[in-house]
Amino acid sequence: MNEAHARGIFNGNVLVAEKGTIVYENAIGFADGSQKQTLEMDLRFNIGSMAKEFDGVALMMLKEQGKLSLDDKVSDYFPELPPWSERVSIRNLIQYTSGLPAPDYPTEPLDDDVWQFLQTLEQLDFEPGTVYGYNNHNVFLRKRIVEKVSGTSFNEFVEQYMLAPLAMDSAAIDLAADAEKFAKAFNNRFIEDDYTPYMSGWVQLTAKDLYRWVQGLHSYQLISKDSLFELFTGYNGEQTPLGHSLFDGETLVYHYHHGSSYNFESSLYHNPGEQFTVLLLTNNKNFNVGSLTNAIDAILRGNEYSVPLASIYMNLRTRIFYDGYENAMQWYADISSNERAIYDFSDELRELTKTADYLADEQRGRAAQAIKLYEYIVQQFPASATEHAKQQIEVLGHL
Repeated sequence: MNEAHARGIFNGNVLVAEKGTIVYENAIGFADGSQKQTLEMDLRFNIGSMAKEFDGVALMMLKEQGKLSLDDKVSDYFPELPPWSERVSIRNLIQYTSGLPAPDYPTEPLDDDVWQFLQTLEQLDFEPGTVYGYNNHNVFLRKRIVEKVSGTSFNEFVEQYMLAPLAMDSAAIDLAADAEKFAKAFNNRFIEDDYTPYMSGWVQLTAKDLYRWVQGLHSYQLISKDSLFELFTGYNGEQTPLGHSLFDGETLVYHYHHGSSYNFESSLYHNPGEQFTVLLLTNNKNFNVGSLTNAIDAILRGNEYSVPLASIYMNLRTRIFYDGYENAMQWYADISSNERAIYDFSDELRELTKTADYLADEQRGRAAQAIKLYEYIVQQFPASATEHAKQQIEVLGHL
């Protein structure tokens, strides 16, 4: 983990447990972009999509109490919504097969913005239950159904029936950016996120509280084994509120969940058979938590492992933003010649294409730089460059 930090691919808190005992925990790096405050294990992190586990489990708790069925329709709880709500079930919301679209809001949407969108929505993107379409409108309605059925706010429900019973004493919901004991997220230039309000109901956790959550979930303290396994059931193997899982018959092999929000990134890996739990929380997203988890899993098994390599995409996009295209590409040439043992060149074309696509997003106003990078891709990879780069050059050139 120290080597990963030295390579610039991990700044955060880590907790590893084996057979119910914490065998390693460490806070590595900085708590904010100033680099003056170091991380501590009692700091809370935004865990992104991993927080969706709470609304998924809440629905299963209410199902066990006989207060709802997964086949209930959204219109059963919100008859004021348009006719599409009569076709969307709670199960569709859980499995992301509702057909609810995911439009681009002009700013981060608040609860009122989402309600207004749903109340004026005329049609779904597809017939419910026929296609997987991941977006947070499903999550929003799951939380609102919990409130409608329980008679309390979603945040209060989570605090009373989940956080308190599992002694998740440091966990909080919807923390402000300047809240005490809350890590601040920053990019690879140590510039902190402009952390703006978003739709409500997101849990922030320490590594220890996340471990308590995993223990409580997999020892069936909140919901039964049957309910847990039902919640793992996705559409054609796609993810659910619990992320991803692998089963061998009726046996759960692993539970893995990844989350990201702004420059926060997190991952949860639990292997019931081996009794391994690996939790990674970072406030400097580099899309390496999965490869780091694999390395830690190998260590726990006594197998060979390697420290993951640094992402070209994450570093190149940051340098183009702050140093300009020419300086960034000179850096890229330098690492291509001198630092291939540190940076991941195994899928170089994909990394460059991801960077160009990131720059091409009209909200970022970097079309000219995106065109240059697409042109570089076509020049350097004439045999394997897809039509995508050529098409993007033509499209962006006409904007």
